[in-house]
Amino acid sequence: MEVTLTLENDEVLVIKVGDNTPNSTNHYVQAPDSTDVALVDYTWYNEIARLVREPPYISTSD
Repeated sequence: MEVTLTLENDEVLVIKVGDNTPNSTNHYVQAPDSTDVALVDYTWYNEIARLVREPPYISTSD
């Protein structure tokens, strides 16, 4: 999965999210313009995936 973030200054960041680790407690991630791989707790992956599937919309009705 790739997560694309647009910052307030219009800078765009693409974060690569890979498979989970063998013990299923983390996911591999790679920051933009980096060859380093880091680990992120699986709960962060679940929340990001949920936001993609169920984006928060501002209610237009009063």
